[in-house]
Amino acid sequence: MPRPDEGTRLADKAVSLDPSLTWVYASRFYGPEDVSLSPERLARLRAYDPGNAFTHLTAADAIAHPRYRAMLAHRTPDPREIESTLANDPQWMAQMESALRAPRYDTYVRKHWELICYEWDRDPALSPAIIGHGLWSHRIPDLQNLQIFTKIEIQHAQQALSEGHPEQAGNILQEVDGFAGRMVEQAGSNFERQVAIGISRQATQELRNLYSATGREREASMASTRLQEIESRRQAFNSISYMVEPDSFRWKAILFQACAILLFVCGVTVALSFFILELRPRFFPQRGAVWQRILCRTADYALE
Repeated sequence: MPRPDEGTRLADKAVSLDPSLTWVYASRFYGPEDVSLSPERLARLRAYDPGNAFTHLTAADAIAHPRYRAMLAHRTPDPREIESTLANDPQWMAQMESALRAPRYDTYVRKHWELICYEWDRDPALSPAIIGHGLWSHRIPDLQNLQIFTKIEIQHAQQALSEGHPEQAGNILQEVDGFAGRMVEQAGSNFERQVAIGISRQATQELRNLYSATGREREASMASTRLQEIESRRQAFNSISYMVEPDSFRWKAILFQACAILLFVCGVTVALSFFILELRPRFFPQRGAVWQRILCRTADYALE
């Protein structure tokens, strides 16, 4: 794994040679430590892809993470303290609101994978450890931050409703739901989609409550129907059958077990062959030379 300073230097060099690689700033190119991006690199990343919610979420994480570390240095913070700290941070709120309104959500997982494949094709002798680190270094947003922001926005909507501004409350909740929908459709991992479905579920529940409280029964009924669809989708994500087809999984499991048994038999055969070949010659009279050759061939074949 690269040192943080070396990873940063290489990332800067790659971007200077090919600006289309600016997205690498969104990966953990600097190594295992959770090091925040510099403001200059964050600005480059946002300028490279201004309509992408992910770039704003990355900037928000760079603001939130130092605050988390500062709190943990003294004690384990209360969740309400974290929420209050972030809600009162105008820079963090601005980045999260920009992400909420961005038209796209792309963590560059396809670009990352294509780059790894290109480098491996170019240099087949590349160590698998480097490839593994490349896959490990792919970043996704801090989903805890997303959940905190969702809670903050729902509180804003509830406050707006209590102050007699139902339209404002509805707009806030629809923005949250719209962002979650884009995340479900465009995310690169099922884990992100599951979190997005949870966000959409919370926003839709609040919309249903809002419509019911303001006498809009038709909209409340539509929200209830949509809530049932979201719940079905959430359960599908949580079920094993969503991840793999049962029949396909069963046959793959049988094939894996058969290969494992075959590998075990080959290993035992090789060990036994070497053991017999190491016995003293008197245990192998001339008439047994054929068996010696068979054992040698078996060991050689198993080791190929």
